Amino acid sequence: MNDWRLNNFDLIRLGAALQVAIGHTAAHFGLWGPLGFVGKAIAVFPGVPIFFVVSGLLISRSFEQTPRLADYFRNRCLRIYPALWVCLVVSVIATVHLLPDDTGQASPWRWMLWWSAQMSVAQFWQPAFVKGFGTHALNGALWTITIELQFYLLLPLLYRVLRLRQTRGNLALIAVGSASLALFLLVTTRSDLFPSWDSFLLMVFAVAPYLWIFILGILIQRNLARLRGLFVGKLPAWLALYIVVTLLAHAAGWRVTGNTMNPVSVVVLAGVVAAAAFTLPSLGERLLRGNDLSYGIYIYHTPILNLLLAYLAIGSMLSLPLLLLATLTMAAGSWWLIERPFLRRKRNALRDIGTPAVQPALSDSHSARDHHSASRHANDMAPPR
Repeated sequence: MNDWRLNNFDLIRLGAALQVAIGHTAAHFGLWGPLGFVGKAIAVFPGVPIFFVVSGLLISRSFEQTPRLADYFRNRCLRIYPALWVCLVVSVIATVHLLPDDTGQASPWRWMLWWSAQMSVAQFWQPAFVKGFGTHALNGALWTITIELQFYLLLPLLYRVLRLRQTRGNLALIAVGSASLALFLLVTTRSDLFPSWDSFLLMVFAVAPYLWIFILGILIQRNLARLRGLFVGKLPAWLALYIVVTLLAHAAGWRVTGNTMNPVSVVVLAGVVAAAAFTLPSLGERLLRGNDLSYGIYIYHTPILNLLLAYLAIGSMLSLPLLLLATLTMAAGSWWLIERPFLRRKRNALRDIGTPAVQPALSDSHSARDHHSASRHANDMAPPR
């Protein structure tokens, strides 16, 4: 499977970003009960693991097709930082003016230290003076940006150490992923083993416990030609399998929602993501026309949620439509004014931003696939998008 020109990754990431935004709103406004079955269905498709799988799949593909390491890092920076920096400025200005009582006292040096962390690689850090908001952080969802940036930095090292450009490296990747999975299980089941709460948090915000999910995406990408029959057009079968696994895991007392859901469910969810990408693969293009609002939704929904928590009564059913409307508006502005122009500056990108796809589906003839073997897709995050 060499033709990546038609797929639904934009649509998948949009769904994952909306899941995170809806989940956070439901949690803070107590809406899981009123949402009923719909809420339960949304909860068992957690957006963060989906983002990590998609990142492993697409970023590894992008790295393999980018000859120069400098271009790889340039592309990653263009994807993450312009929109993130603008979001930071907008969020700080809005919250300081609209929620002045929620911003704690801090010295200018402390503010600059936090600002530098948010602008660089430590978005997870939320000191006491920004914990007075409704969500206890100005933009707490950005902790995954720290994880994504670590993925970006670690990927070239993985390829070099495991010699992935010369060999398929499945066993080596599985070995590294297994070590990461063991750490994930330790963090999620035995937090009492850590000497202090701070040491536990540092591990939670480190890349190691989540690397195995990223590696799932890398394994799918690097074996996609062999696994074609398992994914292309097979979304209904994978969804049915995921439902069965979810019910069995729930009956066994395993976690089936959130960022720490059980590993069996995550593995099957990775299969759902791959099958969704290549079932009716032109659907995403027809619906979105190459526009990707997922990153904007992810980075803007929490500051907007803080405003709603301050101005709406707890439990208000208005919170969800208001948050989605405001977040989609900000995300559209971020895409058209910031992300899209900067993404067009990427080198050796898997996709020409803003150019509609007119390619045949993955089930077309071998000659058509060979003709279009140059990759198209550049859905890189994450949220980490």
